[in-house]
Amino acid sequence: MSKRDSILQATIDVVAMHGISDSPTTEIAKEAGAAQLTIFRLFGTKKELFQQTYEEVEQRLQNQCLSKINQAQGPEQKLLTLLKEGIKYYRKYPNELAFFQQYTHTLEGLLQRPDFRYEEGKNISGFSLVMILDEGKQQGIFKNLPMTALVGLTAAPVAMFLRLEQIRKKEHPKSETDLLIQACSQAVKA
Repeated sequence: MSKRDSILQATIDVVAMHGISDSPTTEIAKEAGAAQLTIFRLFGTKKELFQQTYEEVEQRLQNQCLSKINQAQGPEQKLLTLLKEGIKYYRKYPNELAFFQQYTHTLEGLLQRPDFRYEEGKNISGFSLVMILDEGKQQGIFKNLPMTALVGLTAAPVAMFLRLEQIRKKEHPKSETDLLIQACSQAVKA
């Protein structure tokens, strides 16, 4: 693993353990086995470190889900597939979910979210959830709501469901997971 990758992973792990505001670069450097100066040399600032870590987490999820999503037909099936694959992914990598939740609840993280960027007219290619919701919205399959609302109806319940699993250290049964996925899909249907 490269030094950069070690620092990104350490950032995910430290933030997952301590929260975003209690994750100093000294702790991240220690976890990564790197000098704090290396963090600043590679990433510039702590803010940029968190932003690049967020982008890495997003990319990892996209890479995991993309082939399955591309096999699905139509926005509704793509959404169901993405939710199912996202749950599998975040169950396997719970610290990435914890980092994601921590970061996107900061002002900087909120502004990086693809649903916010979409509403500002910025390029969101490469962000499957927003692209799927946009496709369904354009076809009249999904509700004509702001993208932040559509993402809130689909991703937020899944994130909370998985976070509670992590806290309780107990996975929900498949029947409940399937019901959640269906409920999130139904929530955005027109």
